[in-house]
Amino acid sequence: MQEYIEKIRKKINNKNIVNIMLVFLLLQPLFDILSFLDIRNLIPIGISTYIKPIVVFGIGALIYLIDKGERKKWTILYVLYAVLVIGHLIILNRISTDFSIILHELRFMINMGYMLVLYIIFDYMYYRSEDREETISRLKKTLVATFIIYCVTIIISIITGTSGRTYEYSDASKLGYKGWLDSGQIFGHALSICLPFIMYYLLSYKTENKIVQIILKLCIIMPVVILCLIGTKVTLFMCIIIVLSYVVLSTFFAIKNKEKASIINIVLSVLVLAGIFLLYTKTPTYYNMSLQGAVDTAYKNMDTTSINWEEQYSELKVEEIPEGAEKYDARTEYNQYNIYATQKLIEKYTDGSVLPSDIRAKQLVYNFNKYKVADVEYKIFGLGYLNQPGDLAIEKDILMSLFSFGILGFLTMFIVPISLWIRATYLMLRNIRKLDLETLLLYEGFSSFFFISFYAGYTFIYTNFSIFLVAIMYLLIHKLSKLKDKKISNN
Repeated sequence: MQEYIEKIRKKINNKNIVNIMLVFLLLQPLFDILSFLDIRNLIPIGISTYIKPIVVFGIGALIYLIDKGERKKWTILYVLYAVLVIGHLIILNRISTDFSIILHELRFMINMGYMLVLYIIFDYMYYRSEDREETISRLKKTLVATFIIYCVTIIISIITGTSGRTYEYSDASKLGYKGWLDSGQIFGHALSICLPFIMYYLLSYKTENKIVQIILKLCIIMPVVILCLIGTKVTLFMCIIIVLSYVVLSTFFAIKNKEKASIINIVLSVLVLAGIFLLYTKTPTYYNMSLQGAVDTAYKNMDTTSINWEEQYSELKVEEIPEGAEKYDARTEYNQYNIYATQKLIEKYTDGSVLPSDIRAKQLVYNFNKYKVADVEYKIFGLGYLNQPGDLAIEKDILMSLFSFGILGFLTMFIVPISLWIRATYLMLRNIRKLDLETLLLYEGFSSFFFISFYAGYTFIYTNFSIFLVAIMYLLIHKLSKLKDKKISNN
């Protein structure tokens, strides 16, 4: 067995892993377009559905097998994940959830494992590299090139009239463009956390070719335009915050370091920011918010006290509703409660303050109160995600991890990013005078992940987002390591 492992180790080395993963990262736009075509039945098989997990889980398994250091470092997390998967599926089986739901839930949890395996791969790429600077440099170039490819394809799709609509699955009346991608929200969130670094890289890139330098500076307009056209509040407002923060931070460092060359970057950023504000009323987000405001106003003016909810949903009741529709536990909830009980539950705990149009508020009320009265085993392993009625499967990832997958789910998903964020915050505060613009912008992008995950969701659990978060994490880790080196050398 040891001899066989040694043969594998000789063929699978750090250099090859880095090359494979950088190509894999660059191919993400192609994989997402293939998923888009598969969903629309334009190709016979979902190629990316199989290729992406095969590549990630395959390389992750090889690293775990051949590198004892990596194996020791990540075993506890993977054991925790295995316990979560087994316990969670047993819980779903005990409450007699339909078997197809259990299979879908397992597939959903495999997406979680996809993220966890990316940790060991990028960890191996970075810490086992003979030249970390070179590895990080190539990662930066690949990450930026990947998003440029994304943006170009989306712009082409809009120009040709072939772009998908961001809300086509939920509300066809809303505007928004997502290109040849399945989810505009997921892509927008991925672009948002990477935008601070992308701005820094494109505007700071040094080359003797003036034409290339100008083109790269102008390329920053593309991701900004895309974030404005997706049509969601999160992507537009994150875009405004990020561009504004770049203007403020770059101005500060330009004054501090007396860098006249930075003035061009600052002026370009100010022009981009001004363009966003001037064209705001023309954006899909403005239209969608106006439409949503009109709907909310109509609901507020509606007299719902006269509605007989039991009569309204009488045709949907499959079993007798427990009296009051308020006392229940996790075992019976899935089998006995329906839309009627859900509506009564939301009314009970919000005094009617949550509008029927406020989907995320309804999700929060429903999941929080169900989790609150659940037995201990459900608090540990979760109440399930895909077995919720209607649109009540919670979208806010941080809360979803707790309510749907329990305490173990929250720890499994967030122990690594939260630990890194705490460490980064501590080191940056201790070395605040030594911080540079790149470190601050990477920290901003990484921190925005937590906000987006809590406010909107569509982050951690999705394979077309997770690889970009991990890439930003290791770019930040590299900057933190240099910050520590500076601190040590000055002592």
